Amino acid sequence: MKAGSHYLTHAEWGCLDGDHRAWITVEAEDDADARRMVPPVIRSSTKVVRLFQFTPEHVRFLQQLTPEQFRRLQKLPVEQLRELSGLTLEQLSHFLSL
Repeated sequence: MKAGSHYLTHAEWGCLDGDHRAWITVEAEDDADARRMVPPVIRSSTKVVRLFQFTPEHVRFLQQLTPEQFRRLQKLPVEQLRELSGLTLEQLSHFLSL
C-alpha cells in the first residue's frame, strides 16, 4: 500500500455508485509518460485518455471534418493539440490539410 498511497489519495473513485474504478487527471508528455505515473501493479490495465477543452467554434469545425481529417487530428501529440486550441477555424483547416 505504501507504493500506491499517493495514487490512492489523489484519485477520484466511483465505488459509492458500484463502479470500482479510479480516475486521476495528470499532465503528461504522452501516453507512456502518463502510464508511468500509475502504480506498476495496475499499469497494464490502465486506460489513458487525452483530454482537451473545446470552444463552440472548435465543435462546429470538428463537425465539418472528413473521417480522414479527424483520424489525423486524433493522432496528434498532446502538445500539438494544446497549440491547436488557440487557432482560428481557418488556421485549423489549413493545419489539417497539410
